[in-house]
Amino acid sequence: MRLFSRSLILCALVFASAFSGVGCGGSSGLAKTEETSTDHLALRELGEAYRLYTISKKKAPKSLAELATVDAVGGNGIEAVRTGRAAIRMDATLPDTGEEPGKVPSSEVLAYETKTPQDGGYVLLLDRTIRKMTPDEFKAAKLAGVEASAAASKK
Repeated sequence: MRLFSRSLILCALVFASAFSGVGCGGSSGLAKTEETSTDHLALRELGEAYRLYTISKKKAPKSLAELATVDAVGGNGIEAVRTGRAAIRMDATLPDTGEEPGKVPSSEVLAYETKTPQDGGYVLLLDRTIRKMTPDEFKAAKLAGVEASAAASKK
């Protein structure tokens, strides 16, 4: 009986996803926008992981290993840093840990796509909002905290 119930639920989910445009490998019919790009979402997840770590530990993470303790929330973002697609600053105090990003504005860069300094790209600001910057804007921007490798060597 239990197997039948699970199978029925699985079938219902597959059926629902087929008609909602979401599913395994299928096209959703939606254009891939900047807000849904993989790197944009990875930066958003990094911001959420940073927020949750700060709330739970009452301090900013000092290393990627510390931040990875909330991997379940920021998995794609942490993986982007590990694989070199993104870089993150450590030991930076968030201006606000509320659920909604941007309530207390800050223009300091917390994380960014590694291509941003040369080619421009997305950055995660300290207020956990995301914006696109040109290489010149990035060079002029203030970076939050310390470089991740410098933070790790301070231990």
